[in-house]
Amino acid sequence: MRPLRPAAVTAACLSVVALLTACDPEGGGSTAAGSAAAPPPAASSPAGGSASSPAGGPSGTPAPAGSPRSGTVASGGTSKLPLAVWLPAAALPLDAQLGWAVGQPRGGGPRDRFAIEEMCLGKRDAAWADAVPGVDSVALNGGGTKGWSGSESIAGFGSAAKSSAAKQSSFGLLNALKDEVKACPSTAPGATVKIVADDSETLAAVVTLPSSKAGAGAVEVHEYLTTSGGAVVELNVWTDVPRGGAVNVPWGKQDDAALLAALAKPVCTALKDC
Repeated sequence: MRPLRPAAVTAACLSVVALLTACDPEGGGSTAAGSAAAPPPAASSPAGGSASSPAGGPSGTPAPAGSPRSGTVASGGTSKLPLAVWLPAAALPLDAQLGWAVGQPRGGGPRDRFAIEEMCLGKRDAAWADAVPGVDSVALNGGGTKGWSGSESIAGFGSAAKSSAAKQSSFGLLNALKDEVKACPSTAPGATVKIVADDSETLAAVVTLPSSKAGAGAVEVHEYLTTSGGAVVELNVWTDVPRGGAVNVPWGKQDDAALLAALAKPVCTALKDC
């Protein structure tokens, strides 16, 4: 996206105001999804924030040995989001077999990224490169030696119930993340992507990545993205697949639509943004 000259910025802003007023005169409803959504102003990094490190795990802890380029490293200390926004362990896939342990939520800054972006070495669309207020995350440990790990991440733009711009921004970021998932084979050599579900508010995909772990043939990643009011929510779970063998706990048959709905519900409820 090319920078706009001052006159063009003024004209663009007036056009956006007119559009939002026409589509949502009360200022409280959502606008149409799509890549045309205008990104919010760039946010400044919180004091003490730093860029995420692709060598770290989702909550700033060291990545497990042999893990892929693992997920979000939230850099801003303890998350300020209510604890109720995070999906309960019992609602996570395979919890009956794995007994998920949920880590301490971590706050993130504008330069923090979602797990799938780190894994795929993705490059976010330039319109969104500096436009995300922050990505908070929580690490998930699925039974240690049973092989599964993961993270949940949330980026919020404010209340969609109070501002249609927040909803528009969450749709725009979701579309940018979808593009990164679909481009994973070109940004991470050897990767494959299978899209399981893709609609205006959600994406579910299975991503396979090369593994650096001795004896492992690949990394199997299950990626879920959804919007919830003015927020974008990601659930990312992965395991190493032994070369010529099978994982200790197979993924099994999941109801992806139900999982995506469950992922969004705690966020809209806790933030009163349904």
